[in-house]
Amino acid sequence: MLQKTTRYGKNGHYHIAYIRPDGVSGITSKNKGHAHLITLEYPDLDELGNPVGNPGLIAAEENGHTHYLAGDVDLTNPIKQQAEDDMVQEVHRLFKDAKAYEKESRQDAEECEDFYCGDQWEKGAAAEMEGKERTAVTINLIEPSMDMLSGYQRQNRSDIKYFPTENGDTLTADMMTEIVKNICERNDFTVTETEVQDDQRITGRGLYHPYIDHSKNLEGEVIIEKWEWDEAFFGPHNRLDCGDLEYLHKAKWFSKAKIEQMYPEVADDIKKEGYPIDEDDKEFHQRYEGEQYEKSSNNNEIDPDFVDIVRKEFRVIECERKHYTRTPVFVYADDNFVLEGTDWRREDIASVKTMEGFAIIYIENNRIRTTVVAGFAFISDEITDETEFSIIPVYAKKRKKKWWGKIKPALGAQDVINKSESQKIDILNKVAAYGWFHDASTFPNVATKKEFEEKSSSPGFNIEVTSVERPPLKTEGVRMPAEIIEMGAAAKMNLKEILNINPEMLGMAGQAKSGIAMIEQKKQGLIGNEFLFDNADFAKKQLGRRIVRLIQKCYTPERIVRVLMSRNKPDSPVMVAGQQVDRYPRELLMEALSNKLINELDIVVGQQAHSPTQQMNNFIVMLEAAQKGIMMPPEIMIENAPLPKEMKDRALQSLQQMQATQGEAEKRKSMVELAKTLGAKLPEGLATQIFQQIMGGAQGPQQGGMGG
Repeated sequence: MLQKTTRYGKNGHYHIAYIRPDGVSGITSKNKGHAHLITLEYPDLDELGNPVGNPGLIAAEENGHTHYLAGDVDLTNPIKQQAEDDMVQEVHRLFKDAKAYEKESRQDAEECEDFYCGDQWEKGAAAEMEGKERTAVTINLIEPSMDMLSGYQRQNRSDIKYFPTENGDTLTADMMTEIVKNICERNDFTVTETEVQDDQRITGRGLYHPYIDHSKNLEGEVIIEKWEWDEAFFGPHNRLDCGDLEYLHKAKWFSKAKIEQMYPEVADDIKKEGYPIDEDDKEFHQRYEGEQYEKSSNNNEIDPDFVDIVRKEFRVIECERKHYTRTPVFVYADDNFVLEGTDWRREDIASVKTMEGFAIIYIENNRIRTTVVAGFAFISDEITDETEFSIIPVYAKKRKKKWWGKIKPALGAQDVINKSESQKIDILNKVAAYGWFHDASTFPNVATKKEFEEKSSSPGFNIEVTSVERPPLKTEGVRMPAEIIEMGAAAKMNLKEILNINPEMLGMAGQAKSGIAMIEQKKQGLIGNEFLFDNADFAKKQLGRRIVRLIQKCYTPERIVRVLMSRNKPDSPVMVAGQQVDRYPRELLMEALSNKLINELDIVVGQQAHSPTQQMNNFIVMLEAAQKGIMMPPEIMIENAPLPKEMKDRALQSLQQMQATQGEAEKRKSMVELAKTLGAKLPEGLATQIFQQIMGGAQGPQQGGMGG
């Protein structure tokens, strides 16, 4: 270990001391032109002769002095001290940069959200048309198309699964798989995953937010939630995994009362000038309420990005930025000693360089700096031990600063459909009508005229008229223009081609097809949409790695084993490395978890089938393979059959009994054949005796035995 010594002398110099694994010897760094060879002496020993108490550092005397151990090396504050107002302004500047960077994509996403929900006319356009007695109808073909993709995702869900690498082991990977499955079940992750992927398809970006919550459990619980797509603002980046992202913002609007409850330390700050949203501030409301207020030039500006005067809310922004460090790694090869000097002071790093046998390697890394502000009030600023952002995006399509989903390219076609259908209705209402001409003398009386009006649309009617030579004259309406019909049909075809969502995705077939053919048909229907599911799987793997790191922070090996044992039920045993978890000694399980650094270097994140649809697809493939003569073990067929577990267990038990019965019959048959062969080559008496012994062995112990 590396520690510092006490100070000595007029200028108070000290050394960095390295204590070797034997615990009693070591060396110091050079300072003031000298170093010390050291040994450790403990002031007291216990009854067994073991040292107790704090050791004293005894050094070979140099310049007439020695030193004692003084504890861990002092660390620097990794954050350069800034005034709180400066940090608030910096967060606001980065927020506005991110908002401007994503402006076009966010506007498109909002429009796509509206179209999916059926709000497909420009603001005020529908009301204007109705005022002119024109029709503004919405034929929403986008919603069922998106619902089809959502249904496909729901039917083909998968679980996060971990696989061992060369340096890992199956036992550890399987235990992590089961723990993450437990976490996902507690978080209703199937619902969260669908909501995130719905955002991906509709707006172009869905967001996962995994974190540790200590509110209900002091040990901490891993939470996986959906973060609203419009409450996160990303800085410039090109990579889908945000590997090149420098900063992002999580931003929510909170009321003043909620902020005071959550962050009581800033209660006074949000009351100062610049936050006049109190109910009794009449002068301010008379000036700003209902107006488009502009940003002022003074420090207490009222900026609508951060303070909503009308709703009386503040925007709470959590700004996450990468904080880059160049970390020294101290290496003492003779003892295989390695230590990261995170946040060490420069002078102490330089001291280690003077120690004989030590080498220093520098590694570039980053941590996440998180700054929180509410409106214009500063809340907190810290550098966390996280190396990645807390938000994991799931993009549909992304090119440079633009991102979009399935709906964006289809907006124009959907708009044409609505307008053409509205025009059809207008034409039918105004020019496509038919009617009757008659004069005042056509009918003999008012009652007959009324009867004609009621029955004229009937297939047949009998009406009295004044003169059969002057009956009512029927006139036909104008036919619907073919161009209008063709325009609507073309728009629907264009929409179908743009969305590229076909009925084949449902496995619908016009004639009988094999199960494998239907599966292939569904895959063909996905052509052109694979990017959605590939990007979702890519983000899910990122999520799987993030969950492991969160588990390391709040789950001890004892807690992991406790959860595994609680999930191990007779009807649903927990299997790890091919055996039920309760067949392993608890000590072995905890040792495997304690001795393994579980991260992306030890385990690989993958997926396994989760939904009944996936299981059915697998079963169909195996069933048809068996029907074509390919040998398929019946146990495998039963295990993959889409049946309730109780039925599977009974089927497997019956199969085992049948196999045991058939095995006995085959054994008996083989023994009879053997006895016949022996009888042909041995004397009759001896052959009979051997035959009786063989058959007795096949039938079990015989009563009385057989004499000799």
